[in-house]
Amino acid sequence: MNDEAKTRIRAAARARRRARLEQARALSSCAFQAFKTEEARGLLNAWRALLRYYGLTHPFLPALFLPTGTEPDIRLILDSSPSIVPALVDPSGLSLTSPNWMLHSGTQLPAPSGCRSANPDLEHAHGGPRSRPSCLLGAEALAEADIILVPALAVDTLGNRIGQGGGWYDRALLHARPSSPKVAVLFDEEVSFSPLPVMAHDQKVQAIVTPSGYRILKEAEGEAAHKYPGS
Repeated sequence: MNDEAKTRIRAAARARRRARLEQARALSSCAFQAFKTEEARGLLNAWRALLRYYGLTHPFLPALFLPTGTEPDIRLILDSSPSIVPALVDPSGLSLTSPNWMLHSGTQLPAPSGCRSANPDLEHAHGGPRSRPSCLLGAEALAEADIILVPALAVDTLGNRIGQGGGWYDRALLHARPSSPKVAVLFDEEVSFSPLPVMAHDQKVQAIVTPSGYRILKEAEGEAAHKYPGS
């Protein structure tokens, strides 16, 4: 029953994200670029504020991910520091069947500006989610990460997360240090104030990041959740 409920939630979330992107695509190229830049900057500000909350300063190693076009635009977070990201293919281009990680150098690129032609699919200039790694670090590399940012389609205030349904992160997060915060990134309207369906293998997150700020999910510890704007 929980699995069926998750399937319905995923379908609705994906439809909303496709509609959101289609609305943005209908804008002029300049307006589209401004829309994506505002989203990316909001996420970067929220991320930096969350790092301060956790007392993380350089040097530190985050685990991030390479977003698809419908996911929150974390390109400025990716560019802000070296990180590890999921490796979905091996150096020869063959699909991997188990979690693995590769290095992402972080390019410190400025936010895009001007009226440039926008790529509506936003498979950002990091090679897209199937970028071939030059070196695989193994699933256990996640134990080196000081904070872990994961994608999500929905998260509730108890920290229950609904992902894409493949179970990749539920398996990958088993290798994380217990002390490393697990943080989901999603759009503001995707935060659920009603409990989401949960299965035994699901991994909770301790915080969320959205374009408007971050939220510490203390309800998982019997306290009220608190939301903070990015700054």
